[in-house]
Amino acid sequence: MDATLSRIAGALYGQALGDAMGMPSELWPVSRIREFFGDFSNGSGIRGFLPGPNENPAAKGFKAGQFTDDTSQALCVAQAIISEGGVPKAETVARNLIDWAESIHAFDGNILGPSSKAALMALRDGKNVEELENLGTTNGAVMRISPVACAFIPGTKTLVDAIYAACAPTHKSDAALEGAGIVSGFISALVEGVEHVAAFEVGLGLGFVCRPLGKDTYSASPWMRANTLVEETGNAPLIEAMGLAYTYFGAGMETSETVPSAVVLAFASNFDPLTCAIACANLGGDTDTIGAIATAICGAASGVDSIDKDLRNTLDSVNNVDLMAIAQDLATIRDAQRKAHA
Repeated sequence: MDATLSRIAGALYGQALGDAMGMPSELWPVSRIREFFGDFSNGSGIRGFLPGPNENPAAKGFKAGQFTDDTSQALCVAQAIISEGGVPKAETVARNLIDWAESIHAFDGNILGPSSKAALMALRDGKNVEELENLGTTNGAVMRISPVACAFIPGTKTLVDAIYAACAPTHKSDAALEGAGIVSGFISALVEGVEHVAAFEVGLGLGFVCRPLGKDTYSASPWMRANTLVEETGNAPLIEAMGLAYTYFGAGMETSETVPSAVVLAFASNFDPLTCAIACANLGGDTDTIGAIATAICGAASGVDSIDKDLRNTLDSVNNVDLMAIAQDLATIRDAQRKAHA
């Protein structure tokens, strides 16, 4: 398989893997996860796909291997990119998100995050994207950004334009765009075959570029936190890195918590997707979103063959998708972008 296609497929399957693995423990503190699933540090905890427990309102009713809104929204972005053959219009992303939300009755349930739900309801009721302030600093934009990173090469205005289009329907804050820039740059550089640390530096640089595109808030900087946390963890063992991520900057829904934790767990897992997905599932907090982002990074670094084929087949069958076909379409668009900027 072509290396670029393998890394793109790795990012997509990695996102779905981390999302589905983290679904059962979503929004539980680490103490509750240990009580219910066992202590990860003692060899127990979540170690594979599990159904959503009835005791967890955020996960109740989900099947083992089923991903959540994180990957569903990422696929809405992917389809916008594919349908337009390049940088999508923010309105196309918005329409795809609304159609998806309506198809699963997301506006009536506890599926969407607060910023996304408010913005999509306004868009559904006739507002256009540019009318909305969308000052949310939560992680609803960064969780769906991986297809943008797969389709567009680093160091180009097209990547920046695509990041804004993917974020703007629900998140236009400085922190949200900065976080999306960090993750996009990191994954996009990894897809190009850039070494891990250098790819992270590309991500930090793109986060710095994207932050001024958003509206000023008083949110902490994902850039500063991610860089600091990576420096603090260094070569720390995985369990120690998990503890630092959870207690140092947190594992909640704020972009300034989600992005640093996801980046640190990708590094601490040595970019192995399954190791990372399992660690994120046992972390506590917004486990499915942190897992989706961190494991997408790992998949982009290690390629699709680093994810067991049985796991990939489960993700496709349970969620009724063909992630490899989507990866192939995104790879075609990326190849055209690469030729255009040669």
